[in-house]
Amino acid sequence: MEVVTVELSVSYLRPVREGLLQAQAQVVHAGGRLFHATGEVLLEETRVALAKGIFYRVA
Repeated sequence: MEVVTVELSVSYLRPVREGLLQAQAQVVHAGGRLFHATGEVLLEETRVALAKGIFYRVA
């Protein structure tokens, strides 16, 4: 699937200098061609960033 980004917002909550990061994402709503997704980045169990976006399916 090919997609382009329509809108993307990232909030950086804490600085990260070292450590292993884990990212998790989910599709919140999938329409015909547009879909909305959210994600977060964790350092151990502490949330360090949040993201949300709207994406357009090209093909």
